[in-house]
Amino acid sequence: MRRWLTVVRSFAVISTKDLLRTPATLVSMGAVFIVFLAIYALLQWSIDAQGGDVDLLRANLGVVLMAGISAVALVGTTVPLVGMRERGTLRAFATVPLQRSAFLLGMLPIRVAIVLLELAVVLLVAALRGYLDGAQLLRLAVTAALGAAMLFAVALLLAARARSAEAMQQSMAMLSILIVFASGGLLPEEIVPQAVTAAMRVLPTTWFAEAAAADLSGSAPFAPVPLLWAGMAMVTAVAAALAVRRFDWDARAGLARRSTKEVAHAAR
Repeated sequence: MRRWLTVVRSFAVISTKDLLRTPATLVSMGAVFIVFLAIYALLQWSIDAQGGDVDLLRANLGVVLMAGISAVALVGTTVPLVGMRERGTLRAFATVPLQRSAFLLGMLPIRVAIVLLELAVVLLVAALRGYLDGAQLLRLAVTAALGAAMLFAVALLLAARARSAEAMQQSMAMLSILIVFASGGLLPEEIVPQAVTAAMRVLPTTWFAEAAAADLSGSAPFAPVPLLWAGMAMVTAVAAALAVRRFDWDARAGLARRSTKEVAHAAR
């Protein structure tokens, strides 16, 4: 156990230094959170200036938090990890006795720190506008922890065997936007067809947004928050287990397996 923790700490330091050397990745991780928060803040400022009584910022602050965490997990975790595989860095790591779980967990501390910074910004906004009390703050902390764990586990699963960092960059950026759309962050619920709303509620990211909104905006979620927490915890456990099991160090090994299957299929 001590050796495992040492490996986790070592890779946490390596991952932090690698991330700090690539400011473009840091910008891509934070851009979604900053843009969405700025959009809703400006819209709310306009509403307040005109004497309106609609609190658009409060209604969407949970979606802003989820969008920010999604970008850190999906773009800021999968793309660097796949890039390491593409460059052969992971193949070099595989030459020494190294547990996959220790390596993957070592990727997360710097990214969790960024998530905590985004959460602090959301809490500051919520406190300044009087959205939260003590009990709501505690529930929101649980929601944020479970939601972040779920998104990081899914991100590691998506990166477990991917080979192209460029393709992953494009697909993860699109997925982050789709997640916000599916969670109700772009269109008012009143104009979305009931069938579409029902389909979106099946998505775990919608559970995250709904649980966060229950405390930030006071809106009633479609299911009890403890049930949403249980669903996120289950997805986290399954995705994390699959990510560790399916994780592949060597891009060439994956290509070799694919070629072998193609040859076997052609021979039939």
